Amino acid sequence: MLKIPWNKRQQPTAAQDTLPKVLRFFDCFERPLTAHGVNYRQLRLIMATKFTVTNRDRSTNAARRGQKNPGQHPLRAAFIINLIVGLFFAVLLYSPVPMLLSTVVFMTTLFVLIFLMMLTNYSGIMLDPRDRTLFAARGVDLKTISVARILVVGYYLTMNVVALGIPAAVSVFIKAGPLVCIGLMVGTVGLGLFALLLALFVYLLVLRFFDGERLKNVLNFVQIAMVIGIYALGQIVPRLDATTYAGFAHVNDWVYALIVPAWFAGPTILLSGHELAVAGVLTLLAVVSTSALFVVYRSKAADFERYLAKLETASDQPRKDGWYMRLTGSLFTRSREERSYFEFSWKVLRNQRDFKLRVYPMFAYMIIIVVAMFMGFGQNHNVDWLSVLRRGVGYGPLVLNVAMGTAVFNLAFSDQPQAMRLFQRVPLRHDGLLLLATLKVLCARMFLPFMLLFCVVAALLGGLLGLATGVATSIMSYAILLVIGRTMSGKVLPFAREFDARNQTGGMAAGFLGVGLMIVDAIVVVVGVILNGWVAPLVVGVLGVIAAVSMAASVKLGVHFDVRAVDNSDH
Repeated sequence: MLKIPWNKRQQPTAAQDTLPKVLRFFDCFERPLTAHGVNYRQLRLIMATKFTVTNRDRSTNAARRGQKNPGQHPLRAAFIINLIVGLFFAVLLYSPVPMLLSTVVFMTTLFVLIFLMMLTNYSGIMLDPRDRTLFAARGVDLKTISVARILVVGYYLTMNVVALGIPAAVSVFIKAGPLVCIGLMVGTVGLGLFALLLALFVYLLVLRFFDGERLKNVLNFVQIAMVIGIYALGQIVPRLDATTYAGFAHVNDWVYALIVPAWFAGPTILLSGHELAVAGVLTLLAVVSTSALFVVYRSKAADFERYLAKLETASDQPRKDGWYMRLTGSLFTRSREERSYFEFSWKVLRNQRDFKLRVYPMFAYMIIIVVAMFMGFGQNHNVDWLSVLRRGVGYGPLVLNVAMGTAVFNLAFSDQPQAMRLFQRVPLRHDGLLLLATLKVLCARMFLPFMLLFCVVAALLGGLLGLATGVATSIMSYAILLVIGRTMSGKVLPFAREFDARNQTGGMAAGFLGVGLMIVDAIVVVVGVILNGWVAPLVVGVLGVIAAVSMAASVKLGVHFDVRAVDNSDH
């Protein structure tokens, strides 16, 4: 075959073969990106490499059997799920609710979902310090690496935002016409870009001012705080807004200027021709804030890549065992062997930042849900809610059950699963004792402080009966934790699998379990509040003791691990 220049030019490169087709339109922007200082050829190769690594899924059964289509998009199932969730948005926007209110609720909820996706699923890509080590050492400019990182994360976010927004756009198109639909799409895209730039800006600040182990701790704390803030925004703000809107009608529309996601409802309202003054201000705030974040990050993109190197530095000072670990270890363990497993699990769990990011916010979410429920019920002035609170606060530890399924499920994962190969060389005498000690560590580190807090508040508000109720429900919650741990334990050791957004097949089951427990707990609380005596806490306490003792024995004697089943992933 004669190889003429135009034939050779159209031959697909390796990067083109692995790069998603939807991103190939960036070829049209090769000259502007090059003028901006980006090496476009290197940019393509880096993006292709990152997509290839991300699309690998060696943890699924299909991969182990030899998947015929290894390039299949890993977020296809998530796209379909988000598309289904988007149908609820479509119903909201088509309902006979004022356009301003429905669009603000849509943007607020969408912002919550986008931010949670970034913090839980894509923070590993956004904060990967290995990019600079791999690519900068081969002569790649830091600006090129930064642009590639943003495009990869932006691609995944775009797929999810599109799935969530398509039904809403169709609904608005039918209800208000194409012009308003365009405004909704512009606002949705702008909201996604704003959320991405806001997360990068926060990370930039933390990376700039902290170093070493302190940086990792602060970064994890900031991520958790951001998730809690987003949860609070999604649960409490809409209820406040609904009350305000009902009380002040159209007079208080300017309150939306104080709610950041509401800014991106501006283009939709502006093109609908209603509330032009408010819509204009909201649109201006959206454009100015997004542009400011873009300018800041653009000027600091290279610094961001350099700061990421701090995440690979370790502290020279070993962490000492705290008094709380020693105290709970002596209270929860009986034998020397169990104590050694307890200390081992404590130290492993202490360093699991992905675990903290996935599980810790659940506690705040539970509290937020309770506060939101009381905000809704509190509007009924015919009920003495202070009396109800005094009777029911002792049942507060039962609220912790909602997060237990998620917490136990995530015990299977670690950012260094290869460390569990230790038990291939050091045999386990009692497999179940390791799991029992790990569950006790989970209780001591995460649940016990909340249980004690509920007991103290219950004693202050409800006296001796409140304290007894708090103790009884705490014992029952501990028993439920052991039941969940025994039920969800398989053949794989704890901490023996790598954290992966696609390696979470049991996460949905854990979520459904939490919902089921929440319903059961609500029934118990209602019965306890109505009875308002010693019968309910006595029954709960006795059943809790029996269940805790029997399940501890079952976990200790009935669990057997396959120590060979340790994740071999090296990336």
